[in-house]
Amino acid sequence: MKPILNSFRWAWLGFCRCLRTERNLRIHLTAAALAVWLSGRFDLSRAEQALLWLTIGAVIAAELFNSAIEEQVDLCGPDHDPRAGRIKDAAAAAVLALAVAAVLVGMALFWQPAVLRPMFAQPRQLVIPLAIAVIGIWAVFGLPYQEKKNNNKEQE
Repeated sequence: MKPILNSFRWAWLGFCRCLRTERNLRIHLTAAALAVWLSGRFDLSRAEQALLWLTIGAVIAAELFNSAIEEQVDLCGPDHDPRAGRIKDAAAAAVLALAVAAVLVGMALFWQPAVLRPMFAQPRQLVIPLAIAVIGIWAVFGLPYQEKKNNNKEQE
């Protein structure tokens, strides 16, 4: 049982490390929190809720994969190689593609003017999403940013 618990512990530590070093992960988590809040205001079917959670999980996982790929590319060699930049760019593009798809999923789920109009008519209904946005902006720009150690620079 201990090896299984250790694997969860290492996964959690990896997530926390990425949370400290990856600004885009904090952006995705803020967007996810807003989407989850919105989902509580809409009468989503179980399939729509599943789609929302799957989309959130996919975007977060893609960002974590992108972070792992960037670390691996940096670890592979100290010399600048244009192929390394292309690998990193392709991984980032994959996250961007999934994030755009997630926005489209969100629009399909939440673009319901009959539900949105009353929310904007009563400003107190916007307190929670505004709080999520403020906390998210603080998390993205206000938290101390832990620089990733660049193995390329350490080996020079």
